[in-house]
Amino acid sequence: MKRRIKIIVDIAMFLLFLYLLSYRPGMGLLLHAKIGILLFILFLLHHVLNVQWYRTLHKERYGFRRFLLTGFDFLLLVAMVCMVVSSLMLSGMVFPVVGIRMTHGWRQLHVSASAWCFLLMAFHVGMHLQGMFYSLQRKLRQTAFEYVYYLFLLAVIGAGIYCFLQSGLWLRVIMAEQRSLFISDSRLFFSEHLGIVAGSSVITHWILQGAEWLKRKDRNSH
Repeated sequence: MKRRIKIIVDIAMFLLFLYLLSYRPGMGLLLHAKIGILLFILFLLHHVLNVQWYRTLHKERYGFRRFLLTGFDFLLLVAMVCMVVSSLMLSGMVFPVVGIRMTHGWRQLHVSASAWCFLLMAFHVGMHLQGMFYSLQRKLRQTAFEYVYYLFLLAVIGAGIYCFLQSGLWLRVIMAEQRSLFISDSRLFFSEHLGIVAGSSVITHWILQGAEWLKRKDRNSH
């Protein structure tokens, strides 16, 4: 039951975050702020549900996969904190009672932190899809579809990189002087960002698979 709740919370967080990331004029800052507060509540709930993970941080041995997953989670936490702090500094735009005036620097930090959150979340998804990738590989190994599968994964990576560049997300990530990234076609936005998630997931899978191959090769050489 707890596992099911964690999955529901994670999916809800991802969908809400994707919606917030698609903000453009006309969507309304008040709605954006309210959904942002809901996302923060789900973020806190996510960590409460995963409190056992924190308890084992210093107990278990760190292999490459665990080191990578912990690193992604730590960076995602930092990016989320930056996003929340910058949101508070921008809250005067929506809630005048707060009395905080918006500055360009805080807006840039908010946009960049949001982009980093999404990108790290995309790689995080890839970490948790390892079982699916390995299951597909086992089923297709030494069949006529094995090379088609690998070509498909290469195509997914290529599409993911194209979407990353085409969407302008890379400008947000490097905190560049941002041109207007608002789009009128929401279907294009969601297809590009789901493409980024798919490409990031395959890249993560191959990084982990490569690390395991090197580990086996090193073990056999000894």
